Amino acid sequence: MTELSTSDIDRSVEEIMTFHTSFHSFFRVKTRDVIKQSLQYQQGLLLGDKRKNMTNMEKTMPDCDHQSLQNFISNSKWDEEGVICEIQRRVGELIGNPVPGSVHLDESGFLKAGNSSVGVKRQYCG
Repeated sequence: MTELSTSDIDRSVEEIMTFHTSFHSFFRVKTRDVIKQSLQYQQGLLLGDKRKNMTNMEKTMPDCDHQSLQNFISNSKWDEEGVICEIQRRVGELIGNPVPGSVHLDESGFLKAGNSSVGVKRQYCG
């Protein structure tokens, strides 16, 4: 196994920032932008605790609070349809075939355990 070097990490950070910057236009409206919150949310998904919720992301991300992240996801006016279309376009460019091409994803689920909760049983893990 090869170890990560500082330059590997720096390059990854640069790539993530470049990727995020290319989506800035989707996180602006006439009176406001939520670019900072969108970056914090993206970073929160990549870092920290396995349990991805706004409170745990707040603990991981500097200058972040769970309320602003929750507002970003729930109430902010940003172009989520534009983000989805752009991601679909990029995936199509990278791996798509315009005629018969398709991508198949299998959700993995997670194991559940416990005797105290109602309905807890083994869940599908693909």
